[in-house]
Amino acid sequence: MQSSPMDIWNVFFLLISLVSLRFCRSEAGAFHVFDVTAYGAAGDAKTDDSNAFLKAWESTCGSVGVSSTFLIPSHKTFLLKPLTFSGECKASRIHIQIDGNLLAPGDRESFNGRKGWILIQNVQFLTVLGSGELDGRGSLWWPRECIQDPRHARPCDDTTYRPTLLTIDSCNYLTLKGWKLLNSPRNHLQLQSCNYVSISGISIYAPGETPNTDGINIFRSKHVVITDSRIASGDDCISFLSGVFDVRISSVACGPGHGISIGSLGKDNTEAFVSQILVEETSFTNTKNGVRIKTWQGGSGYVTDIEFRHIVMNSVENPIVIDQYYFDKTNKSSAVAVRNIDYFDIKGTGSKETVVSLACSLSVPCRNIRLNEVDLQTTVSEKKAAAYCLNVNGPPCPNCTPQIPCLGRM
Repeated sequence: MQSSPMDIWNVFFLLISLVSLRFCRSEAGAFHVFDVTAYGAAGDAKTDDSNAFLKAWESTCGSVGVSSTFLIPSHKTFLLKPLTFSGECKASRIHIQIDGNLLAPGDRESFNGRKGWILIQNVQFLTVLGSGELDGRGSLWWPRECIQDPRHARPCDDTTYRPTLLTIDSCNYLTLKGWKLLNSPRNHLQLQSCNYVSISGISIYAPGETPNTDGINIFRSKHVVITDSRIASGDDCISFLSGVFDVRISSVACGPGHGISIGSLGKDNTEAFVSQILVEETSFTNTKNGVRIKTWQGGSGYVTDIEFRHIVMNSVENPIVIDQYYFDKTNKSSAVAVRNIDYFDIKGTGSKETVVSLACSLSVPCRNIRLNEVDLQTTVSEKKAAAYCLNVNGPPCPNCTPQIPCLGRM
């Protein structure tokens, strides 16, 4: 992958940070700290601290200065109902310090049909740091047999009803580092319409059997870096939806979960675009999938310029997957085009006989699919690793195990 806008932004953002730091040090009163306990938050895991948090946020966002800090102190657990923290803020930079723990309500009724627990929106130059954790108490929502909600007449395991743990919307120049997300009812972290994002040192955990508990979902966002993080979930560790451009992922450990996925895209004949994604130095352990691209028949748009390199698979059910027949096995006249996909230095084991599956559309075949230095073995006793491919164009891979039968033939 060639130099991208992310490289330019990294230099620019570093310069801006240095200039801001110098300015902050020279201006008396430039920093303001707002501790939620000073606004009445008890932090005893029993008292509803929602109003105290909203008051502290109002002061934080409304404070005039170079930097304003919203402080959640350590050694306390704060019980919160669904909350929204909105900008635009007056301070040049907003800092949320999560050292204590946040706890979702212990009942479904407190959500009153809301689709998320915590929403941060329209806050620019936002940094969220700390060693604390956000616990979504997802066990209230996961059981398939749980009661129906009378307001919606839907089972509480319906993904349209179960709330997302943390949504960050329309926040540019965003830094997330160091804290934990646990036991979300549904998705853990959703980024939407966020540009210039750095995520590092994040831990996400939900049991592997939990329904649709994705780690990080990204859509309509550009210039994102995710590094040095650990994600265990019941669905995709990281997924990319339409409108995502220039994302780099490195040093991420995924498992359990469904792997790292582009898609699904093109559902209900919709248009979708994803490009310039790099996943490297990443491991998958006991996951359903490794690196996957999934699209629906009938969609349109493209997935292009994707690189997967230096990746280790440890007993992964489906290590390499392109599936253009996601939930729809019939060929249609249109499909999201998949092209310019590189797999380099992919090694390890799959828990099924077929370790590479490239199933592409008859009407819009996959183009320029390149594999090099792929060595995948199967853990199935007395079986050799196999590959499946359909409607795929790309150069041959003489150093691939297993051999990819259709490459070099179209």
